[in-house]
Amino acid sequence: MTRDLIQLSLRGEPKCWYSVPGSESGAFEKVMKDTLPDLFDAQPDLLFQLVTMLNPSVLQENGVPVYSILQEPGNFVITFPRSFHGGFNFGLNCAEAVNFAPADWIPHGGYSSELYRFYRKPAVLSHEELLYVVAKSNYDRKALPFLEKELLRIYTEEKDRREQLWKNGVVKSSPMPPRTHPECVGTEEDPMCVICQQYLYLSAVVCDCRPSASVCLEHWQRICECKPSKRCLRYRHTLAELSDLLLTVVKYNGEETQRSQVLQQRSFSSETSALAEKVKGGHATLAHLARRWLSQSTNALKNPFSKDNYRKLLKEAEQFLWAGSDMDPVRSMAKKLVEAQSWAEGVRSCLTKIENHSLGSSNASERANLEYVSELLSFDTTPCNEPGHLKLKEYAEEAKKLAGEIESTLSSSSNILELENLYDRSCRLGILVRGNEKLAQKISSMKEWIHRVRICLLEKCAAAVEIDSLYKLKSEIMELQVLVPETKMLLELLEKTEAYRDQCAEILKAPICLERIEMILQEMDSFPVNFLEFKLLRRYHMQASSWISRFNSVRVNIHERVDQDNVVEELTNILKEAASLKIQVTELPLVELELKKACCRAKALQARSDKMTLNFLQQLVIEAAGLQIEGENLFVYISGIVDAATLWEDSAVKILAREAQYEEVLRSSEEIHVILPSLPHIISTITMSKSWLKNSEPFLGSAHTNRGSSSSLLEVDKLKELVSESKLLKISLEEKRTLETMLENCFQWEREARSLLQHAECLFDFRNFDEGMWAGLMSKIEGLLLSLDATIKNGLSLHFDFNEIQKLQNARLALQWCIKALQFKSISPSIEEIERLLEFEEQIHVTCPSGAFSGLLIDAVKWMKKASTLIHAPSNYAKYSLSDAEETLAECQMIPLSFPVLAGQLAQTIQNHRLWQEEVHQFQSLEIGQRSLSQLLQLEQIAMAAAFNCPERDIVSLEVEKVDNWRQHFKEAVGISIGDSSSLVEAIMKIKSTLDRSLHLYDQSRGCRMENLCMCCSGDLEGHEFLTCLTCKDCYHLHCLGPAVLDRSICQTSKCNFCQFVERGLDFKNRQSHLRCPGERPQLDILSKLSADAEDLCLWIEERDPLQKLLECALACKVHLTEIIDSVSAPMGEDLSIVAGKLATAMKAIEVAGLHDREGNCSLELALARHLWRVRARNLCQGLEKPTVQQIKNLLKEELAENIPFEDYYLRKLIEMKDIGLQWAKTVKKVATDSGALGLDKVFELIMQGENLPVYFEEELKLLRSRSMLYCICRKPYGQRPMIACHQCDERYHFDCVKLCSTPDFYICHACEPHTQKFLETKPLHYETLTSTRVVEPRTSSSRHALSVEKQKNCESSVAKKPSSLKTSKESGCTYGIEHLRWHSRKPFRRTARKRVNLDELCSYFNL
Repeated sequence: MTRDLIQLSLRGEPKCWYSVPGSESGAFEKVMKDTLPDLFDAQPDLLFQLVTMLNPSVLQENGVPVYSILQEPGNFVITFPRSFHGGFNFGLNCAEAVNFAPADWIPHGGYSSELYRFYRKPAVLSHEELLYVVAKSNYDRKALPFLEKELLRIYTEEKDRREQLWKNGVVKSSPMPPRTHPECVGTEEDPMCVICQQYLYLSAVVCDCRPSASVCLEHWQRICECKPSKRCLRYRHTLAELSDLLLTVVKYNGEETQRSQVLQQRSFSSETSALAEKVKGGHATLAHLARRWLSQSTNALKNPFSKDNYRKLLKEAEQFLWAGSDMDPVRSMAKKLVEAQSWAEGVRSCLTKIENHSLGSSNASERANLEYVSELLSFDTTPCNEPGHLKLKEYAEEAKKLAGEIESTLSSSSNILELENLYDRSCRLGILVRGNEKLAQKISSMKEWIHRVRICLLEKCAAAVEIDSLYKLKSEIMELQVLVPETKMLLELLEKTEAYRDQCAEILKAPICLERIEMILQEMDSFPVNFLEFKLLRRYHMQASSWISRFNSVRVNIHERVDQDNVVEELTNILKEAASLKIQVTELPLVELELKKACCRAKALQARSDKMTLNFLQQLVIEAAGLQIEGENLFVYISGIVDAATLWEDSAVKILAREAQYEEVLRSSEEIHVILPSLPHIISTITMSKSWLKNSEPFLGSAHTNRGSSSSLLEVDKLKELVSESKLLKISLEEKRTLETMLENCFQWEREARSLLQHAECLFDFRNFDEGMWAGLMSKIEGLLLSLDATIKNGLSLHFDFNEIQKLQNARLALQWCIKALQFKSISPSIEEIERLLEFEEQIHVTCPSGAFSGLLIDAVKWMKKASTLIHAPSNYAKYSLSDAEETLAECQMIPLSFPVLAGQLAQTIQNHRLWQEEVHQFQSLEIGQRSLSQLLQLEQIAMAAAFNCPERDIVSLEVEKVDNWRQHFKEAVGISIGDSSSLVEAIMKIKSTLDRSLHLYDQSRGCRMENLCMCCSGDLEGHEFLTCLTCKDCYHLHCLGPAVLDRSICQTSKCNFCQFVERGLDFKNRQSHLRCPGERPQLDILSKLSADAEDLCLWIEERDPLQKLLECALACKVHLTEIIDSVSAPMGEDLSIVAGKLATAMKAIEVAGLHDREGNCSLELALARHLWRVRARNLCQGLEKPTVQQIKNLLKEELAENIPFEDYYLRKLIEMKDIGLQWAKTVKKVATDSGALGLDKVFELIMQGENLPVYFEEELKLLRSRSMLYCICRKPYGQRPMIACHQCDERYHFDCVKLCSTPDFYICHACEPHTQKFLETKPLHYETLTSTRVVEPRTSSSRHALSVEKQKNCESSVAKKPSSLKTSKESGCTYGIEHLRWHSRKPFRRTARKRVNLDELCSYFNL
């Protein structure tokens, strides 16, 4: 309601807006509350929920302006503060909206904040926080007037509420914790008031009894039941800070005027003038209390420091700190007190630590720090009077002197004993000096150094101490500057170590000898220091010793080892490692010699296991002789193999020269374990000969066998290759000549085939197309076909795969196709024959030679296909036009070949099409009335058989389609099936007859009654049993009504269904009628559209005139129905019979009509709904039972939907009844909760009014009857006050009247038994007489008295049973009910007489 909203519609359907301007918001809210009181009683913040809408007409009737606007896509709609708006979309759309707040929104935001507080509704953000952040930020000057006014309002309210808290005794206060980001709004959550649910930004009230609860300053009394002094005010800013902020805004606005001066004067002076509270002896203002507190604080600073006194003063200062700038001296003094308290407590804490340490405490953390003590003593003037600071000053001077000694000792060389003595003095002092830790660390480091030096000097193991650790110890002692004996011993050890180090370095520079290294290592065997040069010498010595040991192990039985490859690898590795040795060794040449021998032995072993070449073995024998190992068994075996291989080579050379047999030479070579040089040449010669013979086997076999399968054909190229290979063979064979003869035969056949192919190509390229040449050309083609067949047969008999065979076969197929095409000149072929010929041509087109003659034949066949398609296929006429046929006929003249039969047929087809076009033009020249549907259908049939594609053909087809569609739609509209042969005109006449009956019914309502006719079948009543309606006097045949009507005597006194509908207010939609026409009724709007469509047809149809008459009759019925509906919509009086008769007539007419008018039926249903509402309202007002308020409200809600005129009799009657009843009920609610303020006679009068109302109030009457029952000694009603019943007389008493604090287990009132024991002791003589007295009560006594009488012993109850008449029903008389209530509300009737021993005890319960 208080937000500004701007909404942009992006796309989609429009949106309708309704709005009430913000200036009329008060009037709008008043109308809403007056119109919907029950909803606002149940939910006071109903307007915040956005769930309720009110009809704009109601608002306008009550003087509230309502504006509407239609938002289209691309439009902006802006709503301003306090303007109520609503609306709806016309469909799906997409929009975006955003809330904004300009400068003038600030006062509206304040109003909204107060409204949220009133309705206990949580806000989105704190209004006070928003204003504070804006005032602190760089805002626009245009916002200054609004910001200044709102800040002034908030400051004034905050000031008044804080002062009111102080006046009521809430004197405790504390500031809220500061914000992390004070420049942002809503980033940190503030506490919320548990009462009004608002954020507490400026201040809040809390109590220790509910730590988690906070309330605002307005609801501070409702947080708990504790005393005000226990509650605490928590504030974020003092009033002085808020006032300074407000003055800053005023100055920035540039208005240093009287207003700002007045504001400043009010903010600084008025705070102390009016603010006062009660004290002993009178009243004291806040300023007076502040001055008194300042005086006490000044005295406290002068007097010796008292911790309790300071705390008390600071606690008292809390009641001043929240105030304005006049309390700045208090804040300053409170700050001084805090500083003085901190200073004094620090002085006392240091003195306590020093004294405790001097008494024997050794904990360093409990000692005072010298820097902190110096800071406490650095004040020129002491903050307060603390005597202990002088003593602390003496301790501080002693500590500073000791700190100087420690600093001078640490900066110079000293003895360890001096350091320990100085550290002992500092530990005994109660103040922790600055150099104490450094002194302790130096002593500890020195002791640790001595320990490590002694370990190094006492070490006996060789090379156990690293030289770097000695250098580190030397540098550490130089830094410590402490004189100890171990320093000299350390330096001597370092000097000896450096001498050895120089000696080792000298050895490493020159070539290293193994003997010299062994001497120096033996000398340093027991030296404890280890250095790098010594490590290197030891490592070099170990490497050389290990290398010599490995070589000696390999030399053992080296010539007898079988794994000479491993020996070679081991010796190679040893030789490589010798290169990395730093020490010279004498065994290196011996290693190289052994490696050569091992390599030779490895080659010999490989030659023994695998075949090697003869040259390899000869070189191996020579190498073994050079190494002097040829006498070993392995090399003796190799020499024998070399001799045998030499002898075989000599014999092989002789055999190849003679070209003799090779088998013996091959067998002898297998026995020699060596690779022979001549052996591969002999083997290759034999292999080549065998391979050639194997490849020639297919060709050699074909010369003697007859192969008939094409899969076994031979290749000519392969034969040529074999003949050329045979010339390279050294062996003379017979097969060579056989293959040469076969190759010559193949060459001769290929020459003949190429000659025939050239003749065929010449024929296909033939260009002389004279008509006299066609006969000689046919014989020439046939002779060429015979030659091709003979050549193909000869080629296949050679059993070779010739490429020319396929070409010859393709040429033969092409010539056969040409002969077939030339045969079509003298006949008219079918489309199938031409298509097969074209398909055959497509198959041979890829392989056949192309030329002028073949191209001419192909073009001729294609023309024949096109012409045959136009002639022999009527279904294709729609695909081709007349120009296509004429163009095809002209193409025949362009082809050298003539086809006279086809050309004549095509010319006749063109002539037939032109004749049909002339018939169509004649049909179009006729008038619409002369055109018939049969003529149009005949033209369509001729077009299907003999017309090409043309505009006339399309026009005829379109018009036929229009007529067929119109008739089909009409059949669907009137409910005739597609296959029904009944005439459409008959169906129209049947419908029109029903409309005539409807018109007769409307005329009958005007006085033209149909005599002796049945309403169902319009038949004569004479000779038939019939029923007459008592209301409308219409007659019905009994057989038309069906078997449901049995008793004719009853039927003659009954009413028709239509009269019952309108008189009793039954539901029109669920009716059962005997007048309805069987089957589905056609729609009026559909028939109207069909009539309009019939005018667009190009010919006259017989259904057109009957349909037009039918529509005229339907419109006449609609006019009558509209007159009846208009009369029903007008305001009505008390009598509804006339309207009921008209509605019954309209219902009958609609039921009888065989045509369905959707608009008329909807209007009639609305009229019937209004009449039904009037009937229900009449029954509610004139019924035997009184209606309830809820029934009236429900009926009035239905009236909004039915749109009943306000001047209607029954609407005004219901509104009057509701207003009277609600006014009485409102009075009853007040009386029921007045705790007996209204007199009993007035209550009884109100009950009588309620019983005489036209509206029945059950609950309210119960409340009044309960209110009329009086109880207790005060003679007041129950009033929701706690009560207790007497166990003796069952009388009820209020707890506060009889002064009871809790419920006892057993209670007897004082009227029944004031003093039970005394009464029994002093029982009177006439006690029995008194107790037997019978009390005369009315017959309709209350249940309470009935129970009391039953409890009384020896008394006969004359009380009747509990009556049901307490609930005054509608049939009971009101006089008896009122008298009954008066009896129960009388003063207590006379109880059984008892002697009152002391009546003074009852005086506290009676007001005499």
